[in-house]
Order: sequence, then structure tokens, then C-alpha cells
Amino acid sequence: MRQSRVLPVKIGESDPLPEGPPEDILWLVSSRSFERFRATLAPGPARIAEFPLLPHAAEVLGVRDGDAVRVVPLSPGS
Repeated sequence: MRQSRVLPVKIGESDPLPEGPPEDILWLVSSRSFERFRATLAPGPARIAEFPLLPHAAEVLGVRDGDAVRVVPLSPGS
């Protein structure tokens, strides 16, 4: 979790391609609410200023466009 960051959410397309671009990596994404904590895995680019989420992932986390989430990239050794 030392590598985690807090980023704003950018909700994207509802019907994306089944696989992201080859440069996407897997991220652990969590809400910042203590009472309603939720987490999910989501693909995203390695370098980002805002985290791209699909509408169903945002719904699972209970976040809206512009809300902050905590993210940490997952590596094969994680």
C-alpha cells in the first residue's frame, strides 16, 4: 500500500473492447469510505492522473465521476 495513490475517477464507456490496450496494467482500486469500503480490480494505463473506471465498476465502488479512489498497481510478484 506504500505505492498507493489517491486519484479522481473518470467514468468511461459502458461497452468497451473486451481487453484494454497492451500497455494497460491491473490496479487494485478502493473507495475511500471507511463505513462503505469496497475494492475491485480494474485495468488502467501505467501512468495516469485520473483513474478510468467503467460505469459498473464505479457503481460497485459507490463512486461518481470526479470522486477520489485509492489505487495501487499490481505487479506479477504482488
